[in-house]
Amino acid sequence: MDIDFFEEYFTLNSKHELLSQFVGKWKVTIAYYGANQEEYVSGELNSFLTFSYRILEMNFNLNNPAGLPFEMKFLIGYDGLTKKFFLIILNSLTNEIQILKGDYQKKTNEFVFTGTTVDQKTKKRIPFSMKFFFERENKLVIETYSLINGKEKMISKFSVIKKIEE
Repeated sequence: MDIDFFEEYFTLNSKHELLSQFVGKWKVTIAYYGANQEEYVSGELNSFLTFSYRILEMNFNLNNPAGLPFEMKFLIGYDGLTKKFFLIILNSLTNEIQILKGDYQKKTNEFVFTGTTVDQKTKKRIPFSMKFFFERENKLVIETYSLINGKEKMISKFSVIKKIEE
């Protein structure tokens, strides 16, 4: 057994600490960009650290314009073995589970995750990326891009404003 490896692997570190900046209650507006239309969804986000401060759980409760209940859950963590961040996305509409790998860009304080999703028309998997960054101290932006025919196209933009705790 490599004691040094296990000690490093099981110890919280600065990578885990980065996730604490997302903790809190937030107001959310999401713009979805389709072929010829834009759709907006609003609601709330509650984020907290779980699993001994190792995993960030982000729970979105949204108001879907079609009147359907719409919830999303993001789980973000740092894998000490692969030295990569991961993002797991679940939602109540498609039931698709998306698993992305990512990195933290210290210079820009930006998380960038990449993975694949299913194109609803063709049913084929397409690459996509998500970027998490702070536009200002209390405003988080999450941008989602798909890669179609070698070109990156924005498919959604989350504007997330932190609520002032009373």
